[in-house]
Amino acid sequence: MKQCPNCEEIVGDDVKECFNCHYNFIYKRVMNPNEVMDMRNANERLQQEREEKQREKERQKEAQLKKNALYEYKTVIINDLSTGEIDGPAVERALLEYAEKGWRLHTIFTNEVGKTVTPMMFIQINLNATIDQTVMVFERCIKPDES
Repeated sequence: MKQCPNCEEIVGDDVKECFNCHYNFIYKRVMNPNEVMDMRNANERLQQEREEKQREKERQKEAQLKKNALYEYKTVIINDLSTGEIDGPAVERALLEYAEKGWRLHTIFTNEVGKTVTPMMFIQINLNATIDQTVMVFERCIKPDES
């Protein structure tokens, strides 16, 4: 907190002008009403200019986004075989099926999923096991680039 040297009003440290007497801590003097209004008007003009620049940037960004290509994505998950091997025929079928519909493979990875297995109803033994999955992400262009 600081004290106004003109009217001794207590104000916050970040206050630039006393609310009571309009003492300006930057210029170290009391501002007359015309100066106060001029400063406020100048600040409002600066703020309006900043807002207009921001709006213009947003308009430009939106216009560019409209020109960009647009894609859609589809995720396909195939569990591995009980032997732990990748289900190659299922992966191949998915690749062929989606390729015929205009999709291309964008990403493929394996995912290890933990699961709890209870072998028998009356035995209280829980086994922790994991299964692997092949995750494929397909991509298809639904609107081409306009450039």
